[in-house]
Amino acid sequence: MATTLEVAARVAVISHDSGYNEGPTAAAADYIKFVNDALEDWNNGGGILPLAEATVAQVAATYAYEVPAGFSYVFEVRLEDSTVAGLYDTVVPASLWSLSYMAGSLAKIRLDSRWFTPTAGKMILIVGQKKQVPLVSGDTVLSGMIAFLRERAVYHACRYLMAGGSGLATRRREAAELALKLSADMLQDIPVEFRITPGSRPVPGR
Repeated sequence: MATTLEVAARVAVISHDSGYNEGPTAAAADYIKFVNDALEDWNNGGGILPLAEATVAQVAATYAYEVPAGFSYVFEVRLEDSTVAGLYDTVVPASLWSLSYMAGSLAKIRLDSRWFTPTAGKMILIVGQKKQVPLVSGDTVLSGMIAFLRERAVYHACRYLMAGGSGLATRRREAAELALKLSADMLQDIPVEFRITPGSRPVPGR
């Protein structure tokens, strides 16, 4: 793993601007922006974070619950055991829950009232995946994303820098073309944990 700043610094070196002298504001922050441009390409290209979990409190006589913040896909819904706290052995069958969304409202998970009886004080476990939000300097970049973000950020950085009339323009153009190809190949072979888990449902509005 590496921090965003470390990835950005490597991008600057490969782009022949290790001193951050030629970016829009001549600062390391410029290269963090290029990394986030690459991150946007990652998200739009199908990259996703590994499975995560979040809990929602059950409410008596309530069958619709907001999808936890950040979740773009829901893979599984589980219910807390009636007697053992923190045990989520009951998987809600896929046919008995759905995702819904109304314009101007929040996405919700709806549980079939013919099967589900809410128990106040118990929890619902949501298993799903999130998209990576924009990175800041000290954030840790997951190892499975580093190579793609580095190469695609080099593409964005060199594309900007080669327009400045520098004597390095030709070299940067070549670096941009290679980085774009390498990152496109990586996007076709994303590690399994960064792919959408089969059977997951997209959260409406996200």
